[in-house]
Amino acid sequence: MNKPQSSGAGSGSDIILIGCVKTKRDHGAPAKDLYVSDYFFKMRAYAEATGRPWFILSAEHGLVRPDEWLEPYERYLVDTPRGYRRAWGQKVAAQLEQAVGPLSGLAIEIHAGAAYVECMDEPLRSLGAWPIDELHGLSFGHRLAWYLRRQAARPDWHDPVAALRDPANARTLTEVMATNGLGLRAPGMYSWWVDEGGAADLTAGLRHQVDAGVIYAGLAGATRSGGSTSSNTLWGRIATMHLSKKHDFSTLRRSLGSVLAHAYEQPTRGSSPGGCMRICKSSRFPLQAPTRSTPWKPPSSASLIHH
Repeated sequence: MNKPQSSGAGSGSDIILIGCVKTKRDHGAPAKDLYVSDYFFKMRAYAEATGRPWFILSAEHGLVRPDEWLEPYERYLVDTPRGYRRAWGQKVAAQLEQAVGPLSGLAIEIHAGAAYVECMDEPLRSLGAWPIDELHGLSFGHRLAWYLRRQAARPDWHDPVAALRDPANARTLTEVMATNGLGLRAPGMYSWWVDEGGAADLTAGLRHQVDAGVIYAGLAGATRSGGSTSSNTLWGRIATMHLSKKHDFSTLRRSLGSVLAHAYEQPTRGSSPGGCMRICKSSRFPLQAPTRSTPWKPPSSASLIHH
């Protein structure tokens, strides 16, 4: 299995793993706060900025969630026997699969010393994952510079509306589907765009002028009103819901199908008041779901923002 190419900005990875460091607080704390070196701060900031699930590699405990409570400990992986390191790598791979599900096809970005990467490479590959070592061979100084460059180049998502409307962030459907979910199995926001032809079809169906550009924005993965966290990802929302074989899975698709059914004077079946409200609330025709014969066209491109 070949290692996938990555842009170095977390865009080609699904999960981020960062190594522990020697410098720790002298009292217990959540794992993300236990390690206090400047190097760890940079790794943590990078991992958090990607919006991907991330974990800490502890020489003592194996895989650790950022919020997991840890007491200070003294163990450095490079000082442990070879047998311990081999068992540690297998343990971490098993813990990761237990935490996130099957690893097959996932790209795992590892930010840690060579000993950590070497211990995990074979166990991860045996489970079908792709280990990525962005900093392979870099000196400590060059590693620090790597994080500083990415921090300086990080997009500003303080205005998500502007980001979702920026054509520079748009990808064609071919580009999105060609990833096979690589780098998109994470929470985020997204928008669907239509080109001139799609806008003309929507205009005809709605009897209302629709211009080329953004027609829909959505959120994948969020905290529900009850406090629980959704497990939805960008890939799940786009590939499984919006582009699945069953149109009923997507209110967007049902809405577009209803509009296009009227544009092409095709029959519709069943009522779905909630399903068409987003883009059809100003239309003059009944809000209905399309039949299988309705000529459905997906939007031409999408913009994606990772949390």
